[in-house]
Amino acid sequence: MKDETVHISYAMYDKTGAFAKIAGTAMLSLLHNTKSKVCVHLLHDDTLTQENRNKFIKLIRSYGQEICFYNVEKLLPEAFAKIPEGGRFSKATLYRLLLNRFLPEDVEKIIYLDTDTIVTCDILELYSEETGENGIAAVSEKALTNNRMLKKAICNDGYVDEDRYFNAGVLLINLEKLRLFPNLCIDGLNLLQNHPEWDCFDQDILNYYFAKDYRLLPLRYDIFTIVERLDNRYEIKSGIYHYAGMDIDVFKSGDVYNREWFKYFIKTPWFDADMLIKIFDLTPSNDNYRRELLRGIFNATRGKRCVFFSAVESEEAARVLFKMSPFERFVGIGAIENSLDIETLVKEMRNLAPGEIGVLCFGNYAYIRDNLAINNLKENEDFINGTAFLPPANGGDPVYGKEIIQRI
Repeated sequence: MKDETVHISYAMYDKTGAFAKIAGTAMLSLLHNTKSKVCVHLLHDDTLTQENRNKFIKLIRSYGQEICFYNVEKLLPEAFAKIPEGGRFSKATLYRLLLNRFLPEDVEKIIYLDTDTIVTCDILELYSEETGENGIAAVSEKALTNNRMLKKAICNDGYVDEDRYFNAGVLLINLEKLRLFPNLCIDGLNLLQNHPEWDCFDQDILNYYFAKDYRLLPLRYDIFTIVERLDNRYEIKSGIYHYAGMDIDVFKSGDVYNREWFKYFIKTPWFDADMLIKIFDLTPSNDNYRRELLRGIFNATRGKRCVFFSAVESEEAARVLFKMSPFERFVGIGAIENSLDIETLVKEMRNLAPGEIGVLCFGNYAYIRDNLAINNLKENEDFINGTAFLPPANGGDPVYGKEIIQRI
């Protein structure tokens, strides 16, 4: 491996066999937009099938580049056995903590990218950036969420300054310095056992060790698509777009971020006639998904009095759309710097009387749900998704297509 090679790492856990295409799309976007020599280092486990391995090789070689595979399950079975399975993150999220154990000694620097990213710049630009004193460069979570950062227990506990907490989806790493922490993964897992409230796993571990002295990267290297949509920014620029949680809806073809992801996906070895048929086969099942969603909401509200939460100026529309009875009430929530006042919403939710349930009617429901969950408020117990009942003109989704990409 030569010094001029740009080294990139991805990690994947593919229990269903459906995730490789997402990693492949991320890789293709990167290769498509650079003229540099690239070596991709893929951290995986036994869930990587031979068929998908061959497709990765085909993809990388079609650009005249190199790929190396590292089976965590075989190379470090003692570490792999300790990595928990389940929850909202896959096992692969912790594989990046093992980069210092696998990569050859002559690889001095590497970029780690989450597989739900799309690169629209020349990756050499990021590779040419400097790291911090501790060998890490990253983007501030507070900055990339435009001050909408979900509360982090590790910050509340006083271990990391909220302003220094970084997102681990895009990292520039000096491997020589990372190798000073040979037991980073195991030590980090022990740390999480002692702090079960730290729910961002690898990101919390990395922040615990590196938040103080990492170098802050420009925001363009880790752009959250959900935040771009919330702030009504719909222009693809040079950078790295982070589709956190696979923020792609196949039925919103007019959305520039959906189109950007598909622009690269259709060029991968995974997009073929079989894939197209799978997409058509899964489309009708969304109606069943919708029915299950509405049935769950109906059961949650049975016997309870609904309290409708929405923007202050939406009260009249809410009363008409939901045909609110005299026994139901409306609570208007304002905004702070163009963002929903989450703190006030949490306070009002906690003031609900016994037998009441909150009906949330905000367009960015998923973001609000996650914030409420951090504050120990439970979906379908303390609140429900009111937008599921709204027409598209009032913030409701005509068809829900976010889960299709993960399922095909």
